[in-house]
Amino acid sequence: MYKYKILSIIYPILFRIMHFRRFRARYCRFGPSQIKLGQKSMIASGSIIKMIQGAKLDIGEDCYIGEYANIRCDQQITIGNNVHIGQFVTLTDADYTFGGQINFSSRNVSKILIGRNSFIGSHCCILRGSELSQDSVIPALTKVTR
Repeated sequence: MYKYKILSIIYPILFRIMHFRRFRARYCRFGPSQIKLGQKSMIASGSIIKMIQGAKLDIGEDCYIGEYANIRCDQQITIGNNVHIGQFVTLTDADYTFGGQINFSSRNVSKILIGRNSFIGSHCCILRGSELSQDSVIPALTKVTR
């Protein structure tokens, strides 16, 4: 009797842990030299990184990317050393042209560069073509377009 009670308590916990590990591993596949993560850098749990074939994501040393960050890389995103990116931040280096048919080939793509020793507050949106110089501070809830 006690054996079944213990199993009924432990089994759901073990199932969640095992299922979470399988889910994470399925979405952590990158091609050769697509993503570079510097020493002491960390990407917090819940973050999403999506890259197309041939795109490059370079993250410098001693960087932190907060929980639930959303990084969409179609060409190149470069993050310098000692950069802190807050929670729920979006970085995307592509968008679409309106007025015609919206498809994969009608995208505007340009690089994103974030200089070293920069801080990006939570809920920011960094769009294509943005170049943040070193020692930049971007406050929370900001949209950066240049």
